[in-house]
Amino acid sequence: SMAALAGTPPGWLVLCLLLLFLGWQSRRYRRRVVFMPGFSRSKPVLIPSRPASAGSSARRREPSTVDAPPSG
Repeated sequence: SMAALAGTPPGWLVLCLLLLFLGWQSRRYRRRVVFMPGFSRSKPVLIPSRPASAGSSARRREPSTVDAPPSG
């Protein structure tokens, strides 16, 4: 058990160095993408909405023969 305790500090050191390296790589990659030539954060294109009167769903439909009440 003393050998295991004596061996843990180098393991923690290697783990910390590995995590620092991976964090540095991730940050470097993000910065490279953001500052890539020709890269721009454009605003999302909004689709112009039609007025309610122009939409076919807003028109009042005449009842079809199926919807009409029976006469008689």
